[in-house]
Amino acid sequence: MKNQVQTQYSTFFCCILLFKPHETLVIHLLEIENFMSVRDLQVIDLKVGSAVCDFPERFAETWAGSGQRIPKVVAFFGANAAGKSTVRAVLKKILRDNASVIATLAQLDHPPSLALRQAAGRLSSNIFMEKLPVNEMAILQYYQANPTMLASVNVDLASIDLGIRSMSIEQGNNGPVATFQHEGLSRDVPLVLESHGTRRFLQIYPYLAHVLQLGGIAVIDELDLAIHPHVLPEILRWFYSPERNPHSAQLWMTCQNASLLENLAKEEVYFCEKDSTGGTSI
Repeated sequence: MKNQVQTQYSTFFCCILLFKPHETLVIHLLEIENFMSVRDLQVIDLKVGSAVCDFPERFAETWAGSGQRIPKVVAFFGANAAGKSTVRAVLKKILRDNASVIATLAQLDHPPSLALRQAAGRLSSNIFMEKLPVNEMAILQYYQANPTMLASVNVDLASIDLGIRSMSIEQGNNGPVATFQHEGLSRDVPLVLESHGTRRFLQIYPYLAHVLQLGGIAVIDELDLAIHPHVLPEILRWFYSPERNPHSAQLWMTCQNASLLENLAKEEVYFCEKDSTGGTSI
């Protein structure tokens, strides 16, 4: 059995969420119309055709025995201002936990609204990370307060070929201080001297680790921004791995780096384009 929830906000957009019994949620279909730069109806149907070869690491059943497959990774490519932000804005709006109608109905034990409220708690997103200055002190405080997450990121830092063996966090006079042990260096390197790519990786890592562990949807804007190209395929492999991603969590991301296309199947890729009148097609 599956639980299917459809939400509609006037003529703007609708989303079909599929809830796997005793598991987590995935997005099966998204329709957008007359919202931000999208004017005409755009349908993002993730269902993988029956003629497509089976890649269990890339595609997951919507629910056990359904016979329908959807990708674990969904990537939106396009130039700046092409409309990629529209997709992430729709996801955030649909799944926001404090939506007044959903919140009110959930208090009345309205089943679809209760399901949507649960879905909102499983949406892990950095949608607005680029819009505001990043508070690195808060990030360090998070790692310091969550030693399991610190141990996890150290395992992945060591496995990714960045030359970093581990990150240590100690309490300084003005808060936590992070230092990095590098291969071939006798002294630790402070966070301020690390590359922008390493620092961005540390920022998005908790979002990814959260859904990989618990299931749900990670919405990461401009995942390829400033991150080393060798790191991106590794992140994709995390979502493909049944051991690392036991609940078949989904990764929705916007990208500009065309080299990433080599690591994706066509069922995982959508292109956003803007016409001469400013309308976006997906």
